[in-house]
Amino acid sequence: MNVLYIHTNEERDKEIFVAFAGTDSVISEYTAPRPEEANESYAPGLLKAMEESGADVVFATGYFPIVSIACEAMKKKYIAYCQRPYNPSLYSCTLVNEANVVFVPDYTVYENFNREGFTNVLFMPLGVAEEAIAADVTEEDSEGEEGIDLTITQNVATRDSLPFNLLAAASPLKDSTKGYLEGCIACRHQIRGLPSMYQYLPPYIKEDIGANIKMDLASDSVETAASYFDNRSFNDLVTVADRDIHFGTLFKNDHFRKIRIYGNYSGYVDKTSDEEDRKWDISSSPSLARGPEFASAVRKSKINLIIPHRNWISGISGRTFDTFAAGGFVMSPVMGDIAGLFETMKEALYVDEFNMASRSVYYKNHPTERVEIVNSILSELRANHTYLCRIEGMFANI
Repeated sequence: MNVLYIHTNEERDKEIFVAFAGTDSVISEYTAPRPEEANESYAPGLLKAMEESGADVVFATGYFPIVSIACEAMKKKYIAYCQRPYNPSLYSCTLVNEANVVFVPDYTVYENFNREGFTNVLFMPLGVAEEAIAADVTEEDSEGEEGIDLTITQNVATRDSLPFNLLAAASPLKDSTKGYLEGCIACRHQIRGLPSMYQYLPPYIKEDIGANIKMDLASDSVETAASYFDNRSFNDLVTVADRDIHFGTLFKNDHFRKIRIYGNYSGYVDKTSDEEDRKWDISSSPSLARGPEFASAVRKSKINLIIPHRNWISGISGRTFDTFAAGGFVMSPVMGDIAGLFETMKEALYVDEFNMASRSVYYKNHPTERVEIVNSILSELRANHTYLCRIEGMFANI
């Protein structure tokens, strides 16, 4: 099969491209349109590349409406392997094109599109490069009592850093509206799986938002206000609260004395005590890029706490997959796709901050069980979750 591979800026793009070398496909390359590039300037080059390559299929790690239009016109299949749970471009009216076979990495997102009649939107989780999957771990990897108790490799942004913060002082919303939204966020950070926040707002709150906040949509977008405000603002705000409170819960727990933070953390990280025998070892460093240093850090830690962004409804985030592949033990909130794809992880998933604290302490003090879970996940990754597995799964749907 001839494939025109359209490169994107997604961080896994090169790894997925390399995995294509393990297939029998003939691969040609092109690049995705730049955000500011007009369809009229991009389309001629794309059509020429499609014709010269003799491609049967166009593949990209994202969905681009102009690529769909071109594939529809040229009678080619377009496989879009989306890397994020929320993709504004999927609300383009081009999604109905028969050329499209679109894969989303979150099963609940897939169900939502399927419920609306989009049978060409399918589920395909993220994956890992085969060469990135570590060897099995042993209890010695976490260095016993001398090892790192807790590692966090995610940013905890402040609200001020969010690009679209409806609760900012400069927001034109009424104070009463902001107060109501604050209450909603305070409730929602405590549990996952709730329905749309916007959808269930009272009419007077929606009216204030509609009157003062303009939705910045593409000209061909049919995205609803619920999707727009949930995914671009409310979920950001809930994630900030979620991470701050959950990370803080483990910081305050006496069982976690050696803590490593890799990322921007705005919270208070010092631990002090009147008792001289209590010694804390906490350090905060810049974010770690995916690679050997990241893999070493998470593999050595007894607990790796991962709080996925709230745009992930049931899916497995890239950070979770990377930590799995490195041989790190992950403590995560209940995510349906983790439970469905990795049976041994079910007992390590938590439902609230109290459940998180108790389970984290339990697994910190039970290295044999940690090792069994991690090695089971590594085995499952090798068998079913490499990029080659993903490519084979996607092409099986054509």
